[in-house]
Amino acid sequence: MISLIKVLADGCLDPLHGGHIAYLDAAKALGNYLVVNTVTDAEIWQKRPTIGPFLPAPSRLAVLRGLRAVDEVVVMDTLDALRSIKPQIYAKGKDLEGRLPAAELQVCAELGITVKYLDTVHNSSTALLKQFIDQVKS
Repeated sequence: MISLIKVLADGCLDPLHGGHIAYLDAAKALGNYLVVNTVTDAEIWQKRPTIGPFLPAPSRLAVLRGLRAVDEVVVMDTLDALRSIKPQIYAKGKDLEGRLPAAELQVCAELGITVKYLDTVHNSSTALLKQFIDQVKS
């Protein structure tokens, strides 16, 4: 019998780009069931107060559900996702190594979740959106 190895990949994922696809494929390779959490629109507004979400949560869900690596998609606060999904592995981008919020590390430690940093996402959705906005304005 094959045991379930649940992986959680988490982020804004807005807009989704090639780096995200590589990240999700690599996350799926860490286990055999990939849950993707795209954070709430409110969290995106906090992170990008002048831009906000490019795609609202229902649209992000639809896009993510269509990816072959993805088994399940949720929209919730990251800490809530860690607590409710209880994955064995929490996959994050290498760019967050040493910068992952203390609260996330604490929840992972409490629940015995292993954090794996993947070297796959090399561009930022926020930077891509700002570049697009600057092009439109000029």
